[in-house]
Amino acid sequence: MKKLFFIILINILFVGTNFAQKETDWELQHLMSTVSTLRQSNETTWNQALQSFKRDSLWTMMDEIKSSNEYKPIGSNQFKLNAILNDCSGYNKQMVRGDFLNGNDPNYDYSLTERGIKKGCTVSYEMSYREGRQNFIVMPYKKTDGKIEVKAFHNDKPVGETYTDDEGNIHLSINANVKSSDKLRLVITNHNDENMPVVIINHNTRK
Repeated sequence: MKKLFFIILINILFVGTNFAQKETDWELQHLMSTVSTLRQSNETTWNQALQSFKRDSLWTMMDEIKSSNEYKPIGSNQFKLNAILNDCSGYNKQMVRGDFLNGNDPNYDYSLTERGIKKGCTVSYEMSYREGRQNFIVMPYKKTDGKIEVKAFHNDKPVGETYTDDEGNIHLSINANVKSSDKLRLVITNHNDENMPVVIINHNTRK
């Protein structure tokens, strides 16, 4: 009996220590919270989000990724995030993909973008210049009840663990020692019968 009590006590202490050591990613939570307000699709929340992004110097646009099977969201059925990011980044219509400070830039650990994924299609985004553990968040414009699937590959090998939170956002964690020269590939499948805008956020921890 004493031996059983001792084992239980050790397990409680072990779990408690791990919980205490787990860091909260405040910037990632802040970005998610701000983006989430854009699901309301009104001018007031859009302007508030714009000001929030302007005050935050820790992020940059993830404009270096590209894929087929995308569509350009129009109208109110979207976050309208890229317009905010363009405004904050001093976007000029003469600029082309890659002219921004983007997710490849070593001065930024957080990058994000909004993309439209066609119904029943898969997009594949390849990226480099990431180091250490990686966190990705994929935020569908509408809660899709598991119909947005997210996978990752590290140098063409499957990697990462995913879970979906109460708002339908998919969290992908890659607990690997990713090197800057490695290739990461983020694969998102839209199993819905309608096109779906999604916001992709990456925390490149570099550790």
